Amino acid sequence: MKRLILTTSDSGAGCLKVAGIADKVIGIGYRFATGPLLSDAELAESFASFASFGLTDVGDRFDAIDLWIDPDPNAQLILIWLLTCFRPHDKIVSKLNLVQTDISIGELMPERLLARRFPAIKIAGPQLELASSAWRAWRQPTPQDWFGLLSNELGALPLFRPTVVALLEELPGRTSGLGATEMRMLELIGQGNVTPPDVFPGHEKRNTRVGFSIIGRSANGWMVWRMRRYPRYRVLMVGRLPRKCMVTVNAASVTGAANCRSPRSAATSWLAARISAGTIRCTAGGASPN
Repeated sequence: MKRLILTTSDSGAGCLKVAGIADKVIGIGYRFATGPLLSDAELAESFASFASFGLTDVGDRFDAIDLWIDPDPNAQLILIWLLTCFRPHDKIVSKLNLVQTDISIGELMPERLLARRFPAIKIAGPQLELASSAWRAWRQPTPQDWFGLLSNELGALPLFRPTVVALLEELPGRTSGLGATEMRMLELIGQGNVTPPDVFPGHEKRNTRVGFSIIGRSANGWMVWRMRRYPRYRVLMVGRLPRKCMVTVNAASVTGAANCRSPRSAATSWLAARISAGTIRCTAGGASPN
């Protein structure tokens, strides 16, 4: 039996290759949780360029197709994209299994991965229906449909509900205008004794919010998106931080097209209601200095 494994990171793909449990392993490194989305056609073309075959061809090439999925939100978005792509193809669906891990696959040694014996879930109608509705909601220009997912039964995909919540928490807060990742960055700065790389999310970092494995990717993050979407929007984060530093992000320095997407592309009213004078001041660790 010829087996294909699709997984959600290059490091995970390396671990699975060494484990030797499939004839071919492909790591999909798209960053759906940050930055603008490609169209479905562009995604399919991109996959074919590095896999050497198209997504719709996997049913003819392999007898079994396993989706090994990390627990983080970006991996969950890759999962719903894949299931949406495969849903119209009965030949592929009949061969699909989901292996949902509770730890990043790339963090495991191959021997440990085999010892864990992660269970495989047969993909069927409930998973496909949920994935399609979720992917449709994620592609919307406003977050209402994504928020609406919380009123549905999401148990068909074990870790999807926490993903919905985590990504909603990245929307601008009512009082600060900042998302959860940005607020966590301020908390870490306020604690002192940190360098710039320490406050960004990443592997084995103190900031475990939805984030970026490489600091440079933060250019696609929530704060920069909001400045692109609202060019007059300037955020001043002022507080009793180490050495009473003032962190200033100037929208004028941000370049690039305003490619808005969900849920980062929150309805204008969501953000505009919080921005009256074009400036937001938020405090971390105490009152703002005079």
